[in-house]
Amino acid sequence: QKSEADPCTYYKNTASDFTLIAIWVDDGLVCGNNTTTIGEMLAHLNRAFKITSRKADNFVGLNIKRDRQNKLLYVSQPDYINKILTTFGMQNCRPRGTPADPFTRLTKKMSPADEIERENMASIPYREAIGSLIYAATTCRPDIAYAVSQVAQYCENPGKPHWEAVKRILAYLSITPDYGLRFDGAIQESLTLHGFTDSDYAGDCDNRRSTSGYVFTLNGGPIAWSSRRQDCVATSTTEAEYIAASEATKEAVWLRRLITQLGAKQREPTPIKCDNQSAIKLTKNPEYHRRTKHIDVRYHFVRHHQEMKNIEVSYVPTENQVADILTKNLPGPRFLKLREDLGIDQTPPSTSPKK
Repeated sequence: QKSEADPCTYYKNTASDFTLIAIWVDDGLVCGNNTTTIGEMLAHLNRAFKITSRKADNFVGLNIKRDRQNKLLYVSQPDYINKILTTFGMQNCRPRGTPADPFTRLTKKMSPADEIERENMASIPYREAIGSLIYAATTCRPDIAYAVSQVAQYCENPGKPHWEAVKRILAYLSITPDYGLRFDGAIQESLTLHGFTDSDYAGDCDNRRSTSGYVFTLNGGPIAWSSRRQDCVATSTTEAEYIAASEATKEAVWLRRLITQLGAKQREPTPIKCDNQSAIKLTKNPEYHRRTKHIDVRYHFVRHHQEMKNIEVSYVPTENQVADILTKNLPGPRFLKLREDLGIDQTPPSTSPKK
């Protein structure tokens, strides 16, 4: 059956067998719990199409490694990252421990002010670097998502400080090429969806817009995340957090539908952790009417699904808010802690089998 939530996903779910096929252009990933069924599926496909099948250790540039004994699975892109480092001449750069400077905010004032500066920047492959980084950030590197979203805003007229920020991201990747997503099948509630949402109020120095960030985890690792500037100007931290929670709710509704179709029905409301008490109260009760009556109706989407018991927005202390990594530049110790909490880890090296 074709999934109603994702038209590129097909599944077969019986009392004893589960088989899944995910299609990406002309590549496909087949997985299931019965090797005989998988073999029959591949044989059927081979009669209709000319296909080549092999062990799923690499898929569309993603390296997939399994530690079956400990029920761990790692997804990373070391080959791709090393390739872009070479492309932009950063393979021998001075490494950086974080992808962005916590004491610097990028602005339009850093763009070229005259024609000479524009000509100097014309030879720099800024757009190409941004495109390469966006692919890494959206596939298996949520730790660079915020930094990439910031530099991507200046593609039209980048200045030297913007290019230095891009090179810092590459310098961070140079010492973490084999980092990626880690999933743990041994943890309790491994198939229960968990969400975190956060915002950075008025963090954009040019237009004072806030940044929304959310991440959803399954089996102890991130499966969906976002870091993007909000469409409107929030007038308070409560409003900014409320808007971010609404964006997270949209993703939660889709993920719940997809995961349920794949056989892991979400029987309880999906927890979405927020570190703003006022925003949480607003999702459950239309309080502070005078201060919040101007909020666009579309952002009350979160309140509707809270009432429908599809989600449960609850409080998490700021120090445990992993979505913080998606909304602002963080100092080293804080960044490393949240990276670990998020489930981004170094893929262990391959070991040769004993003779």
